Amino acid sequence: MNKLRFNFMDVFSAARLGFNGKKIQIGTIGVFSGFVVYSIVTYLAFWASKWSWIDIWRTFKYFPIPYPFHTVNFNVWGWIIWAIGLLLSFLVLTITLTAISKTTYEQLKGDEFYEVREAFKFARKHWKGSFLAPITLIIFIAIIIAMGVVWGVSIGRIPHFGQVVTALFSPFLFAAALFVVYLIVIFFVSLIISPAVVATTKSDTFDTLFENFSIINSQTWRFVLWEFILKATTCIGVFIFGLFLKKSLTVMHLAIRVIQGPRQWLEVVWNNARWYLPPLPAFPVTQIEDLFARFLPVMLEPHNYISGNVANNIGGFILGIFFYILGFLVVGFALSMWSAGQTVIYTVLVKMKDEKNLLEQKEELFEEELEEEEKPEVTVEKPAEEKEEEKPEKESKEE
Repeated sequence: MNKLRFNFMDVFSAARLGFNGKKIQIGTIGVFSGFVVYSIVTYLAFWASKWSWIDIWRTFKYFPIPYPFHTVNFNVWGWIIWAIGLLLSFLVLTITLTAISKTTYEQLKGDEFYEVREAFKFARKHWKGSFLAPITLIIFIAIIIAMGVVWGVSIGRIPHFGQVVTALFSPFLFAAALFVVYLIVIFFVSLIISPAVVATTKSDTFDTLFENFSIINSQTWRFVLWEFILKATTCIGVFIFGLFLKKSLTVMHLAIRVIQGPRQWLEVVWNNARWYLPPLPAFPVTQIEDLFARFLPVMLEPHNYISGNVANNIGGFILGIFFYILGFLVVGFALSMWSAGQTVIYTVLVKMKDEKNLLEQKEELFEEELEEEEKPEVTVEKPAEEKEEEKPEKESKEE
């Protein structure tokens, strides 16, 4: 069994727990599934905005990103479809994080053979807690803000009366605004910790929200500081993992270039494979995140496509897909470390705030087993004719 110290030192175990083949596999599958869902829906969003398929492909390749937003000519339907794609991708992400957290939780309890299939089955069954908890908070925040807008449009526009009433009710309006800020904080907490809550307690949406409020209210500074430790640990771990993959690509490229012969086909194939990579927007990042991004093996500046023979074109296409797989692998490893760390953080914080060790909980029986236990024994009564035939046999035995 993987023992915990139940203090901040356990957060550093995220690197060890995240470097696990099953969890990386879960993360990679989840990233790939979310990628496919997002790309298909976003292609439809561009198409609904009167973009041709060829223009979408030439501009974005496999991964369309409407960035910068002010230059992308999306119509209303385009933005709606794109928002649906983001929501579906978020659903896939929460299911993936829940599956990784469940695998980590079972590993901490001593089950090293918990299967990937069972983890995804659990996550799909309990998706509401991890997905709907932050969505519910967004709805509450939107309702309160909408009420403030309605106040300004209705009461605030009344001459003379509106100013006086708004001033009189300003303490209540300020309290509502303060509550919105508090809910925004809980929303980010919910994004971070909800999959771990569901994986360890099988909680529904309400219970997950309750745990989010409980964590931030009773263990505020521990939660904040430990999240910074986990972020630094994850960035360093992914930096090293990505660096190894990138150096492996370099060794692969050098070795093949030596034996490629006089045709010099490798550079053409390699260049064309890099052409399939998406153009990366220049988002502002911190120094640690910049280092993290620099050593991702797919973070390469795409070149202009070099048309050649059919073999070079096919080779570039296949190698481009391989570059994407490496990218999925790196992001899957990042999700594995991050989610494993969140599971550890939540388990330790529950021990501190509730004096309850989640690792000592007995595993509940499966629903199928419960149903079998609850089923009463069914006795089939024989017809009256057969009973009458049995009576003389019993009487003869008694004689």
